[in-house]
Formats: sequence, C-alpha cells, structure tokens
Amino acid sequence: MTLREVAVLCADLAGARSASASASPSPSPAASPGASLSASLPLVVALAGAVGKRSTTALLARLLAVAPAPATGGGAPSVAVVLNVGCTQGASKQASATALGTLLDALPADGLAVLNADDPYALSLAARSNAPVLTFGRTSGDVRAAAVTLDQLGRPSFTLTDPRGAAARVRLGLPGADQVSYAAAAAAVALGVGLGIDRVAAALGGRGEG
Repeated sequence: MTLREVAVLCADLAGARSASASASPSPSPAASPGASLSASLPLVVALAGAVGKRSTTALLARLLAVAPAPATGGGAPSVAVVLNVGCTQGASKQASATALGTLLDALPADGLAVLNADDPYALSLAARSNAPVLTFGRTSGDVRAAAVTLDQLGRPSFTLTDPRGAAARVRLGLPGADQVSYAAAAAAVALGVGLGIDRVAAALGGRGEG
C-alpha cells in the first residue's frame, strides 16, 4: 500500500478558519479497540498537526495495509487524528486548536477521533467530537507508548499498551525519540478500527503484513 492509497488527508491548520469557539476540555470515554467502525464506514483518515504528519502517514500506511477494512481514496473522513497543536501564521495555540476542531465537528457518530493526551490543546478537542474518542501518548492516554529506549543508532523501542491493558514491545526502524509519539498515534487508529495489538506491534516494526 502506498502513501497515496492510504488516503491520509493532511489537514493544514490554516485551512480550518471558520470554526466556532471550542467547548471546555472534557474528554469523552475511550473508544473500545476493535469497534466496528470499518464495518459501516469507508476508512478515510484526516491527519492534522503542527509536526509529524509525514512520519505518521508512513506508519499508517504500514498499519492500514493489514487493517480489517481497506483505506479509501475519497469521501468525508471517518477518522480524525490530532497529533499536536502549534502556532500557525501568528495564531495562538488556542486559536489553532479551535480551528482544528472543525475536523472533529464533522465526524459521524460512528467514526473515531484520535487525540494526543500529552498535548492539552489537542486533548481539549475531545468535547468537539461527535464520535468516540481514543487518546494516545507517552505519559498518559488510552493507547500508551512507555518504557522508551534508544539503540546505538537512535532507533526507539517501547512498550505499547492498549486500552484493555494488553501490551507488546515495538522496535521502530527510524531514529529519533519523537517517532514514538507518531507511532502511538498510528497505533491508536489501527486499534480503533479493529487491529489486534500484536499485529500492530509487528507492523510498526516492519515484521510482516499478514
């Protein structure tokens, strides 16, 4: 599966200026991994964030190649992912978060919102979502990447834990500790559409597509 085939829509902060003010932070209950989102909706993922979109897109391509339903090339997003919130074109983080909320406003009730629990601005968008919310992070979140280590080449390994407490060790091929958060985001999407944690861990580490 190529990056184009994954149909990740890289949402620019500047492209969502018409949002209304966001509600007070109040995270929704975590979506259950394995929920049947993909049974009723085309899998179209909208990915937003100040940094990390390219790396997360590549990881999603690997994961969605083994997901229960294929990604599609068009249509409204059924999954929205907010990696992080930054200042864009002079806007404050709060203003940027408010703009990003339009992605979550548009989600169907049987869709999925995936938010960075380590970023308070991203997490505050949970109240904007019409869909269940699944969070990810290194220090908190429904899907957590913990016990991070780096090898001599700077490639991270970590323990991935899903919302039910199942865990698997992951070793990434790309160097950089920042890759851990992006991998956790991609893992949350895959878990949210029904992929098991062992297959998620194997795919993130490039150990097969079956």
